[in-house]
Amino acid sequence: MDNLITKEAASAVATAGGNRLKDIFVAWKDDRLKSVKSWAQFSDKTKFGPPKPTEIHLRIKSNITYFLANYIILFFILAIYCVITNPFFLFSIAISVLLYFYMFKWRQEPIVIAGYTATERVKMGIVAAVSLFLFWYASVGNTIFWLIGATGVIVFIHALLYTPVEESDFDFSSTSFQGLGVTGSVNV
Repeated sequence: MDNLITKEAASAVATAGGNRLKDIFVAWKDDRLKSVKSWAQFSDKTKFGPPKPTEIHLRIKSNITYFLANYIILFFILAIYCVITNPFFLFSIAISVLLYFYMFKWRQEPIVIAGYTATERVKMGIVAAVSLFLFWYASVGNTIFWLIGATGVIVFIHALLYTPVEESDFDFSSTSFQGLGVTGSVNV
């Protein structure tokens, strides 16, 4: 009976923790979606141009801050592209999800292997081993590196070449070194 109470208490704590994480994620997602800039503004051809050498750091920083939500959406679009263009990766995801649901949700009777009843840990190990093999065979590592690399290059080029929305908010003529313990500025 004590074991049952412990499992119920652990389940309640896990559910509460999961709900808290879910609430944090939903709040973060809603905050990001509110800050999505229009795609017309994001891709306005008249705003692109090479930066002066003194503008590079501040231009990249200001554009990444201003367009962060757009860059996140761009990452997810490229991720969907990766999944669609690699059918075996999509198949691997489907098999892994189905195997998980079969082992933990749909199968009612315990799994017995050579007279040994599989614990939750063993079942999770089976799901993980099959998933890792399928993902390795589907070249998921290459896909992830391509996704990170392509997103990084696109974000860097956009942030570098896009003239900030309100350039008057960013003083490109001088650079402060307060974070380094030095006060003053460098005039260009």
